[in-house]
This record gives sequence, C-alpha cells and structure tokens, in this order.
Amino acid sequence: MTTRGERARLTPTADDHKVTPAELFFDLVFVYAITQVTALMAAHPTALRLLGGMVVLALLWWCWCCFAWLGNVVRADSGGLFAVLVAVMAVVLIVRRAGGAGRPPGASR
Repeated sequence: MTTRGERARLTPTADDHKVTPAELFFDLVFVYAITQVTALMAAHPTALRLLGGMVVLALLWWCWCCFAWLGNVVRADSGGLFAVLVAVMAVVLIVRRAGGAGRPPGASR
C-alpha cells in the first residue's frame, strides 16, 4: 500500500498535456539504439545476427511503447520518475559502451 508521500512524487498528466523535453530525449535515446542495432545487423548479415537483431529490435519496440505509455500517464519531467528514467537510460548507455560481444574483429566502438 502506498503512502500519501509516495503518491505525491508522481504527477499525473492533464488532458492538455504537451510533450516535454525529457520525453523527446527518451525518444532520441531509442532512435539511437535502433540505429546501432540495425548498423550491427548490416555490418555482417548472417542469419543468426539478423535473428538476434530482430529480437533486440522487438525488445526495443516494447520498451519504447512502455516509456511512451508512461509519459502519457504521468509527467516524465517531474518528481522521482525523471530520476528513475535518467538512471535507466544511463545504465543502457553504459552497457552499450561497455559491450562489444558480437562485434566483428577490428570494428571500432
């Protein structure tokens, strides 16, 4: 059960809600991720790599749909939700930069 203080951290959106810079930023992060996956698939198109890329693209699509839904229900640029979303994006970026598995030899990061 949530307390009054926990509910106050999330601000519901109004009917006249307009897109915020935070929501645009999150959309751009997903666009970047999709371009990276498609570039990896196009570098050396094998059946296994294409299948893996399609799975990752499906997961990215699912995540983007959840983020878009969340941005329509509560304000993504206020309260604790903004901090959580930025932390998730930072983790995704760190994992992406630290990764390298599946990259062809000699490919730059």
